Amino acid sequence: MRAYQLLDRGDLEALRSIYAEDVEMITPDEHIHGIEAALSLLGGIHTAFPDLRHELVTVIEDGDAIASEWRVTGTHAGPLAGPDGEIPPTGRRVDIMLAEFVRIVDGRIARSVSYWDNAAFAAQLGQD
Repeated sequence: MRAYQLLDRGDLEALRSIYAEDVEMITPDEHIHGIEAALSLLGGIHTAFPDLRHELVTVIEDGDAIASEWRVTGTHAGPLAGPDGEIPPTGRRVDIMLAEFVRIVDGRIARSVSYWDNAAFAAQLGQD
């Protein structure tokens, strides 16, 4: 999926063309609306993990709905916004599985719901 390729490269302007202006994005930590909020979230992820890589494991498409599973790896080299405040860079590698469900409207991602094990993620950062 192109969105993760662009995120891995940090190409926020190209990501703007992938998401709908009124995109709804839900993660274990956030529920946001709108392209600017989505780009801010995605930009923050890329800043925290500049070597971020998404490896597609499984994808299922049904009309305008896509379900996918990803292996996500990266090194925590920049500040990361967390639910309890900013986490300074730890230099630690993360390796987590992520599931995402998206709905496409007019060729763009209108809704994205992502799930991952936040406890495992925090432990890999040394935040447990």
